[in-house]
Formats: sequence, C-alpha cells, structure tokens
Amino acid sequence: MLTWTEYWNLLFAISLWCCGFYAITREGMILDFVLKFFEQTKTMEKIGLPFVRCITCMASVHSILIYGVYCYAHHLSFNFFVWAMLAIPIAFTNTLGWHVLKHFENLNELAEKNKS
Repeated sequence: MLTWTEYWNLLFAISLWCCGFYAITREGMILDFVLKFFEQTKTMEKIGLPFVRCITCMASVHSILIYGVYCYAHHLSFNFFVWAMLAIPIAFTNTLGWHVLKHFENLNELAEKNKS
C-alpha cells in the first residue's frame, strides 16, 4: 500500500510527466512525429487521445503505466482503486497546469507586442 507521501509524489510526478510529454509532442517540438503518427487516420486520432492528443485523457494511460512500473519496482500489488484515485486528480492537475501555462504564454506574447 502507498503512503500519503508516496501518493502525492506519484501524483505530482505523473502530472509533470504528462504535461512535459504533451508539450514536447506538439507541432514543431522534438517529438512531434509521435503526434503526427496518431493523426494519420480517424481511428488513430481516437486511439491517440489518451497517449498524446488530449492532456486530460493522458492521465488514464500514463498513470496506469507509471503506477504499474512503480508497483513492480517496489514489489507492491497493483490496486485499481489507488490507480483511479491517482488518475482522476491527475486529469484535473494536467488540465489546470496546461491552461495556466498557456495563459502565461499568452501574457508573454501580449507583452512582446506592446514593446514594439
């Protein structure tokens, strides 16, 4: 079983992972080929939602993978209830974090326009 410290550390780490992976798979970034792979057909677009196309949806797949590896590495049994209690707040923090990041990016762009 996870301690509260492990739970919060996992939640924070998985959310950072998702936001970072989402950022580096956007167009023009280093892993944009991953996003392009999931945009080839309508079916691939739907499959790609929880992998790279939707920051909120990414919480499900990425948390199950990272939590699963964590459980394996620490000799814990995988608990679906704990996974669900990780995935739901991660979906929220991913969405909130990405929107805050985009807000500051937009503010920075406005400041640059006002300088010129």
